[in-house]
Amino acid sequence: MNTWPYQSKIAFAAMPDAAYWTRRHLENVLSNWRCTQFIPNAKLVATELVTNAVKHSNDDVSSGHLGRSTDGTLQMRHAYPPERVALIQVRVSHGNGRLLLEVWDRSERAPTEQLPDFASENERGLFVVSAFCEQWGWCLANGGGKIVWAVLER
Repeated sequence: MNTWPYQSKIAFAAMPDAAYWTRRHLENVLSNWRCTQFIPNAKLVATELVTNAVKHSNDDVSSGHLGRSTDGTLQMRHAYPPERVALIQVRVSHGNGRLLLEVWDRSERAPTEQLPDFASENERGLFVVSAFCEQWGWCLANGGGKIVWAVLER
């Protein structure tokens, strides 16, 4: 159970724009808590955690493709069929000069930090998280899924 004095929790559809809306939420919450010094690094870390959560929440959902309809015409299939879109949850907590970011997704797959290939735009997320926070980790969540968390300090 989280006992930090300041907490905010919000859920988003596990869609590509979830990272954008998470950053907007962090700006609002941290400004209200007068913790603006955390905003740049919190937005960066949260973007990586949420992007990974969206990816792993939708591993079983098609990324979209052209297909033929019943009359033979080509049409774009939905990248994320509405009935199959998952949710992710983001919680931000603050106390004693520290910030805790937690992101829940329905996947139970363990996150793995990889040495990045700096020529690629993928697979660098947890390397970036490690560089911008004091510590990070993950745990299986009660009821299924996992929580990936990161602690930032002033």
